[in-house]
Parts: sequence; structure tokens; C-alpha cells
Amino acid sequence: MPRESTEAKRQRILDAAEDLFAERGYFGVSVRDITAHLNMRLAAVNYHFESKENLFSEVIMRRIEPLSKARMERLQALDPDPRDLEAGITAMVRAFVEPMVEFCLGPDPGWRNYCRLIAQIAAQQYWSQSGLLVEYDRVASEIIKNFKVLSPDASDFQCQVAFQMVLANTLYLMSDNARLDRLSDGRFRSADFEALVEPYVTYVSAGVIAVLRDG
Repeated sequence: MPRESTEAKRQRILDAAEDLFAERGYFGVSVRDITAHLNMRLAAVNYHFESKENLFSEVIMRRIEPLSKARMERLQALDPDPRDLEAGITAMVRAFVEPMVEFCLGPDPGWRNYCRLIAQIAAQQYWSQSGLLVEYDRVASEIIKNFKVLSPDASDFQCQVAFQMVLANTLYLMSDNARLDRLSDGRFRSADFEALVEPYVTYVSAGVIAVLRDG
């Protein structure tokens, strides 16, 4: 059997860590859990990542770049027109959520783990204040700026809060927490992002418009 390359081993550790962190959270997973899952020596994580926190950061960072790039490409292709607030907001909401859905529906199963994980950490001050999520700020700022273009009379507060509502609903949508499965007795699934994205866009777009117009 050919020897596993250093990069292949790093990716295997990242994949396993992503899976376990998504299932149990950062504080519910030890380095020993990760290496036991992979049948590796404990020293492997320390060798490749130096610490559990560095490993966790790499788990998050490796998917931020492609996701943010896909979102920015869609956002920058838009031409917000304040004469058509509804169409503009709907297009921006789609530009934010659809890349995430498309990655999750793609061939890499790790994206679903990542979405579950990011939904957990975005709700915790520990991580939001750590600087780990700062790479998402460029996309957020672009959307907030365009809210103001589409709704010039909206205050900065309204634009900021409107984005928070987009973010909160997106994270819940992508969390795959099986709540929908339970409440519907299994008739519908929280993992069925393809079916859920259109109701999400309708609901969130209407909410953003209401926030921007209020006041």
C-alpha cells in the first residue's frame, strides 16, 4: 500500500474533525477523539496543527474562501435599483443563500458538516469575538451597502438589523437540526435544502423589505 502523503493526512484529519465538531461542538470533542476516530497516533494532530484550536480554525477557514468568493461573484453581478426594492432584495438574499445550498448539494459531504458547525459557532460570542469569522465580513458589508442603495431612506441601524435577520435565518436553514422532521412526523426533512430554499427566500426577502421600510 502506498504511503499516505502529508497533505492527504492533513485533509483526512480536517474532515474527521469537521464531522465530530459538527456533531458535538468544539468543546465536546477532544484531540484524542479525533485521532481515535482515524486510528492515528495522538501526536498526528499536534504535528500537523500544533493545537486543537488551530485545527478548528483551519476546519472553518478552508471553506470560507470558496463560499465567500461564490457569494461575492453573485453580489457584484447585481445592479441594485431602488425603483424595484422587492426584486433587488430577493436577488441579494438568493446571492447569499444559494451558494451555500449548492455546495451542500454537491459531491463533498463535508459541506453539510460545515454548515451545521458554522450555525453553532455563529451563535456564540466566544467565536464571534475571536476574529475567526472576520473573513465573512466583506460579504456582509457588501449586502448592507446594497440595502442602503435599494432603500436610501433606511437608517444604518435598519440596514444592519436587516442583514442580521438574513444571517440568522440562513444559519437556521442550514443547521439541519431535524426539528422539521419531528414536527412533521417525518413527512418533511430539514436536510432537504433544495425544497426549503424557495420558502426561505420568500420569507426572508419579505422580512428584509419590512425592516427597511419600517420607520
